[in-house]
Order: sequence, then C-alpha cells, then structure tokens
Amino acid sequence: MQFSVSGLLKPFERLLQGVLFPTLEQQLGSRSDKHRQLVEILGLAEIESLVAPWMGGVGRPAKGEPACAPEPTRIERQRTMTLEEMLDELPRACNVGTKKNSQGYKESWIGYKLHLDVADGQIPVSCILTSASAHDSQVAIPLAEMTARRVTNLYDLMDSAYDAVAIHAHCRALGHVPIIDLHPHGSSDRKAQLAAEERRRRLLHLPAAEDVRYRERTTVERVNARLKDEFGGRMVRVRGHAKVMCHLMFGIPILAADQILRLIR
Repeated sequence: MQFSVSGLLKPFERLLQGVLFPTLEQQLGSRSDKHRQLVEILGLAEIESLVAPWMGGVGRPAKGEPACAPEPTRIERQRTMTLEEMLDELPRACNVGTKKNSQGYKESWIGYKLHLDVADGQIPVSCILTSASAHDSQVAIPLAEMTARRVTNLYDLMDSAYDAVAIHAHCRALGHVPIIDLHPHGSSDRKAQLAAEERRRRLLHLPAAEDVRYRERTTVERVNARLKDEFGGRMVRVRGHAKVMCHLMFGIPILAADQILRLIR
C-alpha cells in the first residue's frame, strides 16, 4: 500500500477545523481576529496540494521494490577526485584515536595521526597529517598519488588495514603492483581460505615473490620509531593542525637526509 503526504494531511486539516479549534475556543474563550485570520489562511492554503506524493515507507523496501543504492565511501570517492580535493576532504580536527599495540591491547591518545610513505633505505617520501581518528585506509590513495608525483616506484606495500578493492585498483591504475596483506573482513570462509593457503605455502617451502617483498614493509615502522626517538616526533608541544605539521616537518627532512647519507657511506 502506498501513502501520500497529502492524503495524511487531509484528515489532520479536518481535525484542526472541526475539533481542535472549537475545543480551544471553549477552553480559552473566543478567538481573536489574528486567530481567525490564521484559521482562514490554513483553510485556503490547502497545504496537502503543495506536497509531493510519498513513494515509500520507513524501513526496508517491500518485496519487489529496488533497494536504494548505498552512498559511495570516502575511498571510493577518492578514485574520481584530484589530490587537492582528497586532501581537503580528510579530517584535520584534533580528536581521539585508538589502535592496538604489538601486545594486542588498545591504546588511545588525543591529537593527530601522521601517515608516512617510505621508500627503500628508510627514506620518507610523502606524509599527511590527519585527525587521530582517521582510518589508515582513507589516506592510502592520497599518499600513493603524492608519491607518484615525486618518485617512480614499482610496488605498494601495505598491511591488512589497507585491503580494499578501491585501493588495489588505484595502485594498478598508477602502474604499481599492490602487495597488501589480505584481511578476512569478518568472513569465516575467507579466514579458512587464508589459513589453507598458508598451510600449502609452508608445505611447498616456496615463498612467493610478493611475500619476500612484503617483508620490507617494516621499513616504515623503523622510520616512525626514529622520527619519535631522534627527531622530535614524540614530544609535540604545539596545538593546531598547521603547527603540529610544521613541528614534524622540521624532523622529517633531516631524517631523510640522514638516511641518504648512510646509504652513500
């Protein structure tokens, strides 16, 4: 059954004219000229004729009716955006972030999150500062675009937090090979498939080339550690996105220069 807003408003109009207004007049006394004018305007306006028909109800669609298409996620929208538009859409407000540490316990902090793209040799190439609550996967495509403008790279190494179809597709569109750890995404079937694949690889003793290359992903963790311990990233005593980014950028270029000098020596 389909309902229209105009059909729902029509009985309400009769209720106002026939029940509500007379009852108010009995309780509060006769209406003033302004009140009578309001009643006449409501009667002449016919509000129900100005409202478009209501094509559906609240909740899940009826059997046979097409479901509404879900709105694209931020990662999906980034596929059609410029780098500047992607950076403008990322959150920058100071808020609360939470992550799991190496022991599996949750850690929370208030502030921001620095996302780094690091090349071989522990050389930082690109960085983006977002709100602490921003998920890592939302910054993967902007970082890849930023890095592609600066260097020529063949692989994109990421952990399971970046396992998304849009990220895989964008890496291939840039001419890169995405090496991203698979994530079961809560599916018991996929977990079983991943476990079976791992057992087969151990049985053959033949690691894939992507697996060998994926071991280099820990490079970014070492860069993060050096930035915190040696280049002022751990103690940030300024407030605001611009000031925090400026503070960190005093250390990142020096870290890159130090790593390049180590490679030369």
